[in-house]
Amino acid sequence: MHGGGWYDENSTAFLRINSSVVELGNGTRRVFEAWVGEGEGSYSGTETNLTIIVRNQINETAIWRTEYLVNVETEHGKPSGAGWYNVSSIASVFLEPVVYDSPVVRYVFQGWEEILVEDSNNITIKVESPVFLKAVWKTEYYLNVSSEYGEAWGSGWYSSNSCASFGVKPPSFHIIPYVFEGWEGDSYSRDLNATIIIDKPKKVLAKWRRDYTWVVLIAIILVVATIIAHYLKRRKREKKS
Repeated sequence: MHGGGWYDENSTAFLRINSSVVELGNGTRRVFEAWVGEGEGSYSGTETNLTIIVRNQINETAIWRTEYLVNVETEHGKPSGAGWYNVSSIASVFLEPVVYDSPVVRYVFQGWEEILVEDSNNITIKVESPVFLKAVWKTEYYLNVSSEYGEAWGSGWYSSNSCASFGVKPPSFHIIPYVFEGWEGDSYSRDLNATIIIDKPKKVLAKWRRDYTWVVLIAIILVVATIIAHYLKRRKREKKS
């Protein structure tokens, strides 16, 4: 502040607030609110720069309020509620619980790092001091399990570097049955049920082939039966003749 001091009667005093906001560091600041004046010709109000005619003793007092910073640090999402708050006011901080980076990569909110508040993505805080929040996230990848035949299971979201189980239930009985040959894609297991490490988005596809063994056997039996029937019929005609 500038302008305080002794003045000749009927002279002009110029009062000035250098800055209406004074940063104190560590998430604390003072914000100018108003002048409160006492004496004839004094000023009370919110102007930061004053011009006063001094006719007698005047007291001008600058009123300041304290504000604390609510800081939200996060690698994902767009938080709301961060900013400066008056002492003892209420801050509502919200952060999306799930943030999608792509259809197969997402981040799931886990809580706040090293602070004694609830691990909710939507919190209410009474601001009695500077507040520094850092969000903790878990990365998840999607496992896609598919099969043209049967019933595949295991598709879904899994934590990074976790172990996922998946498999396929063979299709119901067919005259020409389906034979499982194994998985292709990000797994080459030949077992119906398998496991995989989810260190990235992954996709596995069950491969099948048709087994024509029974068809061939039936065809052979029919051919043999036809030959036998033809042979027996010919022998019967020969005996009659």
